[in-house]
Amino acid sequence: MQYEVIGWTNCFDDRFPIFEDVTEEDFKAGWTAVVEEVRRKGYRFGGDSHQNRDCGTPVLNSGEALRCSEREWGWIMADAWLPVSDEFPYGEDFRYMLWYMDDFYEELRPEGMRDIVLPKPFVDMTRIVKR
Repeated sequence: MQYEVIGWTNCFDDRFPIFEDVTEEDFKAGWTAVVEEVRRKGYRFGGDSHQNRDCGTPVLNSGEALRCSEREWGWIMADAWLPVSDEFPYGEDFRYMLWYMDDFYEELRPEGMRDIVLPKPFVDMTRIVKR
């Protein structure tokens, strides 16, 4: 299935089941769709916003929400914005920690990545297709 982000909601919106129990290939495709949407729209926010704001959780065109831990959300942001590099204090495995929370290690993020940019809470229900 070709996954796309069709909107953003809160982490506990029970209209959308959790994106889980999928093949590894589908999981990677869903993750990639979120990373690409984050880049395309310029969203920048930490795992605490992912879990606690009304617009921090992406909804895929499968009708499922990609809900994850604050650290996993940090990996999504790191994949979107921080290239793999040895310039981080603890190597590339540290990249996700820069996005673990909105203000966690903010000073270590590259210029232009320090401001929080959030999507608007809205889900285009007409774009849902079942896998």
